[in-house]
Amino acid sequence: LLAIALYFHAVSGDQIWREKGWYSWMRWRDEGFGRHIYNSMGRGYLLCLFILGVQQVLFLFADGMFHSFAVNDPSQALENMRWPMLLPLMAWMAGISEELTYRLFGIALFKKMFKLRFLAILLPSLIWAMGHTGYAIYPSYTRLLEVAVLGIIFGYAFLKYGLYTAIFTHITMDSILMGLSLAIQGRTDYTLTGLLYMALPFLFAAATLYLHATLRKPRPAAQV
Repeated sequence: LLAIALYFHAVSGDQIWREKGWYSWMRWRDEGFGRHIYNSMGRGYLLCLFILGVQQVLFLFADGMFHSFAVNDPSQALENMRWPMLLPLMAWMAGISEELTYRLFGIALFKKMFKLRFLAILLPSLIWAMGHTGYAIYPSYTRLLEVAVLGIIFGYAFLKYGLYTAIFTHITMDSILMGLSLAIQGRTDYTLTGLLYMALPFLFAAATLYLHATLRKPRPAAQV
């Protein structure tokens, strides 16, 4: 069901942007696709570090102004998972699905409805943030504010650099956070697996760059 919904989000969002004259994401058949993926990965790591820094500032602000606090939720402990080392794979599911839904489709939809770019970025960011208020962080409205600000940054990154940069930024951020949750468990295999997940966006982009340069057949020249 999620895959079907994402398909329609991707097709609908892409069509709206094409009507506005913007080609928001390249395909395999496009020349320079591999290089574009690799560059998107590099920007993703840089933007990820920036967003993590902004997030820490927001945590300090929430603590100082609203005395926010977080508690350990036993239901979310790694010990409750059958295969804890698969946890960081959720970074890829979240990064791809949420950027397709809230950036590619969401911004396009609200921009078509309201015409204002900032409003088109803000509204899907707020909806996205509401889905993150179930974390064990109190009061919950500080989580809403924090994630909405991050969503605005994701939105401007999407409009500036395209879909793949937004996806890589999201995947890298979640991979680092989830990879660290493995690495701090004190087990060597968990630590190595966590480090692998942190490097996986780079490895994926590098492999795509190589495979595209190797396997993609150039289109025949047009006959004059």
